[in-house]
Amino acid sequence: IKKAMDQSVVIANGVDWPRLDEVYERRIERSHPLLGDGGQEGPNLFWGGRLANQKKPRVTFPLMARVMMAGDASGLDCRWLVSTNRPQSDSDVAWARESFADMGMELYADVDRTAFFGLMATGDVFMCDSPSESYGVAWLEMLAVGMLGVFAPAWWNKTLLPEWYPFRAESEEQRIQMAVALLKQWPDGELWTKYVPMVREWIRDEHNEQTAGARLGDLLKEEHEKALIEDASKGTSSI
Repeated sequence: IKKAMDQSVVIANGVDWPRLDEVYERRIERSHPLLGDGGQEGPNLFWGGRLANQKKPRVTFPLMARVMMAGDASGLDCRWLVSTNRPQSDSDVAWARESFADMGMELYADVDRTAFFGLMATGDVFMCDSPSESYGVAWLEMLAVGMLGVFAPAWWNKTLLPEWYPFRAESEEQRIQMAVALLKQWPDGELWTKYVPMVREWIRDEHNEQTAGARLGDLLKEEHEKALIEDASKGTSSI
């Protein structure tokens, strides 16, 4: 596997920028009353993903509850929104509702892709303790629409996120403090004005469906031309 990786060119799958830009605009309108009809509703703590064990909701949700309590203690008016594709009848959905009923969690189950893109407009800060991801597209989408996420360090986000991304910490306490700081500074604090545009620009360059498709096409064309030349040099027509 290592030999194959060393000889390969990595091209990310990419994310759907036109749709994500629409969500970003709705978030801006929500957070700045003069730009939209709804006015400022936030800041909001957000979970967008499956409740499968791999995502570690039973680690993250208690941390999010502590963030909510810390926010309440400091006078923050914060909501906790959960978007999941798991069905209403799912045992993990029941666990979340029952375990955090007193935290004011708003849980939306049976969420498809279209509904997820709609709910992302209401989110601001997310937390991620997932130990592994095949790609991590949902986390990228949340970052791309202008949310900021606090991550537990893991092999997959070490390679997914840029080295300068600051919201990663081994300690649970540090991650809670980061999430609270982000909620307190939302929407126009220094952390938001600095990192949201930086993160969005980086994702647009590195994880763009349109760009990735063009890069893959160019690579295949180049490899095909090399194969034709090699085949011609052998005097065969096996290509």
